[in-house]
Amino acid sequence: LGRRLYRLSSQLISVDLPRLMVLEANGNPIEVSAVCLYRVKEAKKAVLEIEDFHGYVTLLATCVVKNVCSHYPYESPDPQAPCLKKESKQVSEHLVRELNELAAPAGIEIHEVRLNDLTYAPEIAQSMLMRQQALAMVDARRTIVEGATATVMDAARRLKDEGVELTQAH
Repeated sequence: LGRRLYRLSSQLISVDLPRLMVLEANGNPIEVSAVCLYRVKEAKKAVLEIEDFHGYVTLLATCVVKNVCSHYPYESPDPQAPCLKKESKQVSEHLVRELNELAAPAGIEIHEVRLNDLTYAPEIAQSMLMRQQALAMVDARRTIVEGATATVMDAARRLKDEGVELTQAH
């Protein structure tokens, strides 16, 4: 009476997380999906503590992806700063750490969480594209100005080396 046989795999299990709408750190809506790799570490807990451990992991991972993505910007002008677009090591570690904390009581060990698909939400995609183009234009103009300044400074230095005195005109 009350005896039931459960078959559990000790192999890594992969779960595809559905596409979610999330507000990233700057408040822009993005769409993100992810892949989570986990393993049942303690079969007794996984079977007795929760009804459907696979559904449980999927639900937790979805919540964690949503939460962690809200802490980081989609992209960052600073190459050292963590952002979702580059999926830096810091973002991946944050996802795994937070999900492991939630899944451990159920006997589940999370091995990896990777962002699978990441885009701006359709309603702002066009404006973000225009913003990126404008930033590229500003960067190009800045490069032209820096090049022109370097050329003028080099010319002034060469004239000075040749003995030509330059005076400031007011």
